[in-house]
Amino acid sequence: DEMTVEAPKPSSAPAASAAPVPNNLVRDLLSDASDNLNRGNLDAAESLARQVLKIDPANNEARRIVDEVLVARERIKRQLQQSFK
Repeated sequence: DEMTVEAPKPSSAPAASAAPVPNNLVRDLLSDASDNLNRGNLDAAESLARQVLKIDPANNEARRIVDEVLVARERIKRQLQQSFK
């Protein structure tokens, strides 16, 4: 009454890749990021643009938005420093 247990065999099917991200998701994230940037909501704009970059690291529009956020923050920092002199 000896029971034999076999190890599971490796699947010959190719590994499933991550599901493709719909283009409309990237488009919507970029639109929201741009809207937030235009309203001065820098944190939200950067967060949304960085979400796009996680999906598509080469997305130039998302990179541009992140760059604009960083420039705007630096400008605000300089203005605050000038106002306290």
